[in-house]
Amino acid sequence: MRYRFGEFELDADAYALTRGGAELALQRKVFDLLRYLLERHGQVVTKGELLDALWPGEHVNEGAVPWTIFHARRALGQERGDRGP
Repeated sequence: MRYRFGEFELDADAYALTRGGAELALQRKVFDLLRYLLERHGQVVTKGELLDALWPGEHVNEGAVPWTIFHARRALGQERGDRGP
């Protein structure tokens, strides 16, 4: 499955995110977060849902979700405080 948004393409089968054809290096959880959110485009996703989906059965630090979201935003070129479109 491939998702195209803006100048990005996320290839779920190849586990790759590209921007303008150039592959971006992502940590696995950051990629998983982006894929999960793209699969639920237009839906509200809670922190609890993300914890269950990305870290099933694991006990993780409370900062895991915000940290992962921060790095996903950074990979997409979003600056601190920028809310996007």
